[in-house]
Amino acid sequence: MEHDVLVALQFGTTARAYLESETHATGEDLELLAQEVAAIPKAAVLDLGCGAGHASFAVAPHAASVTAYDLTSQMLTVVEREAIARNLSNNRYSPGHGRGASLRGGAF
Repeated sequence: MEHDVLVALQFGTTARAYLESETHATGEDLELLAQEVAAIPKAAVLDLGCGAGHASFAVAPHAASVTAYDLTSQMLTVVEREAIARNLSNNRYSPGHGRGASLRGGAF
C-alpha cells in the first residue's frame, strides 16, 4: 500500500484524539517554541506535519501567519475547526506530503 494512504489511514482516524491528548497539547517545548517565534517580528511559520495543530496554536498569537501543513485532510480539518474555536485568524491550511515541490509559492 502506498505510504500516503497508510499515513492517512493511521492518523486520519485518530485526529480528534491527538487534539484532545494532554501529552500532545502541553509541554515546555510548546512554550519555548512560542517564545522563539515571539522574538521574530512578523514571523511566517510553517508547521510541517502539523498533526492536531498544537505547535500552530502555540505560535499563532505571536506570528504574522501560520501555515498548518499535513498529509491527512482529517488532521487539517481538526486544526481548522480548533483554530476557529480559539479565534485564531492568521492560520492557513495546506495538505501535502512535504517533499519539496508540494510546498506552494516558495514562501518557506
